[in-house]
Amino acid sequence: MMEGNKTETTILKRVFITASKVFPRKYKEVVGQYIIYAGMDVETDVWLGMSLLLGIFVFFTVMFLSNFGYSLLFYVLAFVAFILYLVGSYLLPYFIAMNRSDVVEKILPSALQLMASNIRAGMTPFQSMKFAARDEFGILKEELDRATTKALGTASFPDALSEMTKRINLPSLKRSIRLLTGCIESGGQLANVLEESSRDIMEIEALKKELSTSTRTYNLLIMFVVIFCAPILLTISIYFVERLTTLKSSFDVSDVEGVGMGILVVTMGLTPQFLVNMATLVITITAFLSGILIGVIKKGDRSYGFKYSVVLVPITLIVFYIMRYLVKFIAG
Repeated sequence: MMEGNKTETTILKRVFITASKVFPRKYKEVVGQYIIYAGMDVETDVWLGMSLLLGIFVFFTVMFLSNFGYSLLFYVLAFVAFILYLVGSYLLPYFIAMNRSDVVEKILPSALQLMASNIRAGMTPFQSMKFAARDEFGILKEELDRATTKALGTASFPDALSEMTKRINLPSLKRSIRLLTGCIESGGQLANVLEESSRDIMEIEALKKELSTSTRTYNLLIMFVVIFCAPILLTISIYFVERLTTLKSSFDVSDVEGVGMGILVVTMGLTPQFLVNMATLVITITAFLSGILIGVIKKGDRSYGFKYSVVLVPITLIVFYIMRYLVKFIAG
């Protein structure tokens, strides 16, 4: 029974690896690095191949359901679902890695101060790190335990420390490890270096909080304009065209052209439904780009903005269609 399960697992793994060959090598390297940063126990080719095949499966499932409903809507949903699975193969490890980095950044100063205290108490660098791996440090404890275990084996202590920087994407950790290993090799004042590194990280964290507070107004303004202002203006514009179309049907075309309204309604041939479709597209693109902009403002990284785009796009569309309903209801 167990041999059968292993065989099935091996076959699935080969299928996933084969499917992953459609992805470019550069993309695989980027996703693979984020998988390591995220601490995910999965091969890059298996992860990408599984995401691709699941996306294709969902695509054809939704296409099959289109036989029982509005075809155009299901076609769009099938395409969107497929794209989401492909994008998710990158974004899921990315956000997990970012979350791990944020967690480690908050507890790293305390760990460095504890190591410095242990060294001042007479411990060696190895012992100070081993005793600094406390349960409350969570992810950092796991990495410290991994490093000390490797140091007990064939790897040297500085090399074991450097391995931590390959599993956590945190610049302050990389800088601290680089200073720590350099100090160990040169025989410098290790306790002083650790304490200074801890203070630097806390100062940087305080500056980040201050910057986040100062830019919060800009983020709120962007969200207010995208979620409320844009849907309201587009709703009023579409309603204006709908009223003009209704008025046009009540008059002779030549009379409408005589007062200059036919140029807008007749010559351009803009129907209300066409404008609704265009408004939906404009709102979607605007909300998506606004989310990217907020991510750049908060973290300086475009990929981080997907976190906000995923929320902004549906909320903005919902507000737009609610506004259309309210305008029609109020206008009678």
